[in-house]
Amino acid sequence: MSANKIKNFIINNSVAIVMIPTVIGLHWGWNEIQHNDKFVKPSERKELPIMIILQRTKQNIKDYFVKDDPVDK
Repeated sequence: MSANKIKNFIINNSVAIVMIPTVIGLHWGWNEIQHNDKFVKPSERKELPIMIILQRTKQNIKDYFVKDDPVDK
């Protein structure tokens, strides 16, 4: 790649270049704090917010597609 292409890529994608590592860093920091006994007791630990959202979404999709059919008596 030429220097001009690299410069244009950085200019056009500067928000993503900054935000993606920031979000990853925030999640890593949350995880490190949650697993540090000095900050959070083992009984009070929570999962990563993104994992909670994924679990809820998975359950909602499952509930949507797997509906109970009424049984004819």
